[in-house]
Amino acid sequence: MSGAALPPSPQGLREKLFTAGYIADEDVASLVWMALSLERPVLLEGEAGV
Repeated sequence: MSGAALPPSPQGLREKLFTAGYIADEDVASLVWMALSLERPVLLEGEAGV
């Protein structure tokens, strides 16, 4: 979403992701939306691909 405006809600982000071919549940969309709005990275732990 480089250069694009951040949607006003996690649901709006979820819809934009869906139109781009990505599937995100409500939790993932909320997490990504918060990270983008706060301009902070998302730190994940665990095995790759899980």
